[in-house]
Amino acid sequence: MQRQKTIAKWLAIILLLTSIIACYIAFSSIIKDKNSLPPDIAGADTDNSGNTGNPDDNPQPKPVYSAFPRAAEDVNGMSVSHVGGEDNDRLLGTVYYLKKRYVFFYSASEQYDVKECGIHIAVFENKALLTTVKIAGAEETFITAGIAENGLLVITKNAAQTKLRLLDGSLAVTCENSFPLYSDYKLYITSASARLYTADERYIYSYTISNSLDVKRSNFVYPIENGKIVYTAALGAYDTLFVQSAQGAGLLTFAAADGFDYCGELANCRLLQILPNSVNGKPMFTLLSKCNDGIIATNVDGNLKKFAEYTLKGAKTAVAMSGENSNICIITDTKFTDSDVFSIQFDSMMEDARELGLTYLFGRIVIQFYSENMCVALNNIYAYPHYIYTLYMESFDCSAKAFREKAAYCASLGIEAITMDESRWRDSFASIADEYGIKV
Repeated sequence: MQRQKTIAKWLAIILLLTSIIACYIAFSSIIKDKNSLPPDIAGADTDNSGNTGNPDDNPQPKPVYSAFPRAAEDVNGMSVSHVGGEDNDRLLGTVYYLKKRYVFFYSASEQYDVKECGIHIAVFENKALLTTVKIAGAEETFITAGIAENGLLVITKNAAQTKLRLLDGSLAVTCENSFPLYSDYKLYITSASARLYTADERYIYSYTISNSLDVKRSNFVYPIENGKIVYTAALGAYDTLFVQSAQGAGLLTFAAADGFDYCGELANCRLLQILPNSVNGKPMFTLLSKCNDGIIATNVDGNLKKFAEYTLKGAKTAVAMSGENSNICIITDTKFTDSDVFSIQFDSMMEDARELGLTYLFGRIVIQFYSENMCVALNNIYAYPHYIYTLYMESFDCSAKAFREKAAYCASLGIEAITMDESRWRDSFASIADEYGIKV
């Protein structure tokens, strides 16, 4: 009897194991059939994005690259050239070199006009985009560029050093060098040499850069706390420097043999604009600066000595443009195309106007701009009602076709006038200007 019970117990265990194995085989078969369903059939094993989990069934889209050269495109009657990727493109600077326009820009894209994230140069000729070339990675910051005697000089920096590159006409790197980091840089290139002024939290320094990118720092330094170099110019045997600090604006000269020389200051003032000029054939500068009292216009001679100064307060500006003088019109004439600089100038004007409740006066201020990008940036500051497009900083071949493109652009945005040097004027422009209602 006991033996029969034992046999029965083992038979029950065997039957239970057999059932478990059968259920496992059946469940595995169900799962396999489910995975074999197309992803658009209910019950297919997909995630929320529609992926089946099989890499072969969900290939990644291939990047799309542009074909070069690319001609300008017609947009609402305007000829438009453009460059960029798919996201986060930023204009850094522009240089005219070998009859072409070299546009420096940063892109985080990996397709379309660029293949990798970093700093690139786009080459335009006659409004056609010829190519783009990557010159530095995303870890570098663009500082400046200029035309040196034997190529295009490009200066960047990363977390460890300042980098110099010399590029030939095909944008191939022909020479490289590096030197220490600084907080501020100002490149000035003459026919004789390339000079770079730099600043850190304690001093301003002077470097000369040879054709082979040998960098030599002068032993002379100028002590200034957290100085910023606003403007430099060469006047014969010495350079002039206009620098900014928390204490005000400083006026300096530099000569290789004598070092820095302090010539004066505008205490508690912030430089807004520096206009090179001349009086009786002798060089001078007009400095526009902002202080607590208003806007100061200061004239200095070639030795940076003051010979005239006038303070224009907000209230005086209002008086000049109202009452008996309500027919006065002011035309802006900034000499800077760097958006960081002219934005400060126009932001300062708007700040004063809003503070005094005088924004209506901008109805009688005509904003002069030098490029389409500058016009966009100015519109982002304020919807100025009056603009003049001045054609001396952009390439303009003086053809009727080129002038028509400029006129069409102005007409599309309500820009009232175009200015140019008399040597660029052609009689054929008159009828085009009349056609688009543009004054010239």
